[in-house]
Amino acid sequence: QLLSYLDNAELRLALTAGFSVLSFFIPGLVIFLPLIAYDMLFNKYQYINLIAAIPLLRSFRYYPVQIFTIIVITAFLSIMLKYWAEKQHKLITKHNQLIDSAREMSFQLKKQNQDLIEKQDYELNLATVNERNRIAREIHDNVGHLLSSAILQSGALLTVTEDEKTRENLKLLNNTLNEAMNSIHSSVHMLYDDSVDLNMQIWNIIKKYRSARWSIITI
Repeated sequence: QLLSYLDNAELRLALTAGFSVLSFFIPGLVIFLPLIAYDMLFNKYQYINLIAAIPLLRSFRYYPVQIFTIIVITAFLSIMLKYWAEKQHKLITKHNQLIDSAREMSFQLKKQNQDLIEKQDYELNLATVNERNRIAREIHDNVGHLLSSAILQSGALLTVTEDEKTRENLKLLNNTLNEAMNSIHSSVHMLYDDSVDLNMQIWNIIKKYRSARWSIITI
C-alpha cells in the first residue's frame, strides 16, 4: 500500500504507469496487481489507471487459470475494499461536518437567546425609566406650577392684609404650601435619581470591555 501514503495524484499515476510497463515486459509482476489496485480507482485519474489491466489480460497465457482467477478476484476485492473505505470516509466527514454545524448553531442560538433576554431587560428598564421621567415632569410642570402660584398669591395676600388673625392664617397657609413645594421637589429628585441606574450602566460597560477583551484574545 505504498501508493496510499502518496498525496500527489500525478506521482501515483506515474508509479502506476511504471508498474504497468514493467508488468508488460515482466509478466511475473502481475501477481502484485491487487496491491496497487486499491489506489487505482476513485480518483481523478481512475480511467487512466485502468491501463494496469492490460498486463493482467496479457498475463493470462503465462499463469494457470487458477492463479489468474485468484489474481483477478483478489484485485476485485481490493477495489471493493477501497470503495467501502471511501464511502466510510465520506460518511465520517459528513457526520463530523453535521456535528460541527450543530454545535455552531447551538452556540449561535444560545448567544441570540442571551442577547434577546438582555435586550428585553434593557428595554423594560428603559421603559420604566421613561415612565418615571414622565411622571416627574408632570409633577414638576403641573403640581409645581400650581403650588408656586399659590405661594405667590398667599404671599401677596399676606403683604396687603392688616388683620392680625388673617395674617396668621395666611402665614400658616404659606408655610404649608412651601413645605408641599419642598416635598414635591424632593420626590421629583428621587424619581430622577432612580431613573438613572448607575449599576446597570457600569455593568454594561464592564460587559462590553470583557467582550472586547475576549475578542482580542481570541484573535
